[in-house]
Amino acid sequence: MNEVGDDPFYVALVGNIDPYRKDFGKHLKRLRKDKRFVGIRARNSGPIDYADPQVLANFRLLEKAGLSLDILANGKGVEGVREVDVLAGKVPKLRIIVDHVLGYDIDGKPPGQEWLDAVASLAKHKNVSCKVSGLYQRCTQQPAPHDPDHYRTVLDPLWKNFGSDRLIYGSNWPCTKKSGDYDSFVRLVNAYFSEKGQAACEHYFWKNAATAYGLPLK
Repeated sequence: MNEVGDDPFYVALVGNIDPYRKDFGKHLKRLRKDKRFVGIRARNSGPIDYADPQVLANFRLLEKAGLSLDILANGKGVEGVREVDVLAGKVPKLRIIVDHVLGYDIDGKPPGQEWLDAVASLAKHKNVSCKVSGLYQRCTQQPAPHDPDHYRTVLDPLWKNFGSDRLIYGSNWPCTKKSGDYDSFVRLVNAYFSEKGQAACEHYFWKNAATAYGLPLK
């Protein structure tokens, strides 16, 4: 947090604490001294077992503190969605944000029914939101297409299940630069959500993030 100092541009920050740490609460208390700290991103040197008692105990500390949890489910497919589904049920008041379209590998083809069913089940947990971010990085074709139609097979099911209130904008910058420029990504997602109306755009681009991260933005 020292890197951004008192720069008013940064209204909130998500930190990192190893979810297996037994002194998780101590580090959480330290980070909470900065009023911009809103939660953590689940990060570890290896895979995280979301059913592990220590991990669950630490996430319940987040829940009790009214903070959020970002989850990166890249490459796990249906299994990754189901893991979050189970976790969301165990900590039902914890605001969970799953990054990068639930980690789906976008190939332009319709997703399988198993994935669609897993998404529908996950979306039943009202404490879970999904970031429509990292589209270029999750694309199996590189350089990634900039045509919104290439991503509809994934975006449409997410819209159907999470609706206008639980889809969140994320640029994934600077990683975006590896497979497409920032400007084209903004144009892509804006083209898709503009079809849903002005209210949907405002929810996607900032209002849903304010809710998910507990930010007093108006």
